[in-house]
Amino acid sequence: MQNLKARLIGVVIEKALEPSYALLDAVAQQWEAKQLAYLSPEKCTSREWEITMSKTSKQLSIDSDKLLVKSEQSVPDQQVSTEMQVYEALRRRGIALAFTDSLTWEVHERYLQRLFQHMRNDAPEGYAKTTLQQVLRADRDVFLHMVQRDVSMRRASDNTLPMDTAILEAVSSYEVGFSLMPLPKKIEKPEPKASAAAPSYGNWPQGRRTTPQPYTKGQGKFGKGKGKTKKAAGMVPKELQGRDNVSLDAHGRRLCFEFNLGRCSRVPNSGECERGFHLCMRRGCHAPHPESEHPKEKGSGKPT
Repeated sequence: MQNLKARLIGVVIEKALEPSYALLDAVAQQWEAKQLAYLSPEKCTSREWEITMSKTSKQLSIDSDKLLVKSEQSVPDQQVSTEMQVYEALRRRGIALAFTDSLTWEVHERYLQRLFQHMRNDAPEGYAKTTLQQVLRADRDVFLHMVQRDVSMRRASDNTLPMDTAILEAVSSYEVGFSLMPLPKKIEKPEPKASAAAPSYGNWPQGRRTTPQPYTKGQGKFGKGKGKTKKAAGMVPKELQGRDNVSLDAHGRRLCFEFNLGRCSRVPNSGECERGFHLCMRRGCHAPHPESEHPKEKGSGKPT
């Protein structure tokens, strides 16, 4: 690590930029096994995080017929929720790859610049800017692209690093670029505003639909019989019969008999009380007035 710090002039590998021993071990194990694997940002912990958050546990093991107690240290995942925290975590991964001589530090910095540049680009009209989640998905796709092509983590015979070329090719590939494309914005439909205007004739309040209940013995003021269903004509009080009156309007809503008799003032005209809507009971009318005030037929003296 001291040699790496001396070689990377201008890069201060301290605090948030210094990788943890656990991260260095993880990359070194990949190098030893010759098997590249993706390390997500929360796994790219810092040395500062490791010192303050690591936990030590004791494990029993048998070595040469001896029972030994060994201490094992575990480092929890580091919190990376903001763009800055993600960027620092990926830079720590680049230092760990440079530490094992698998990837040049300058190439990894150029890779991160290309990756995060998509978040700074303006999106076309009707589209949203590239998000941090899309950048993380693209970063995973880059390493998946290299793993599928079996890119080596070790120097080649010509003293070049295969990952230097492969990582820049992967970030420019179609598969990775597709994950970074701006997405269409979600169109939010405005909620309809309730009209405060009073209902006018021909535009009655919809209200709740009520199922007509038959008037049976003991259930209604005007009910007759012994619990059997009455016909529609029998559901209308005697005072309102004989003039083509109905108990329900065209929407199936119950009408208030007391209002039509001029004896209910609990709610204004066209309103609804516990007995029904205050609308005219004359078939085809249902205007906001009592049936007793329905326009009369010319010359007959009777309501039309």
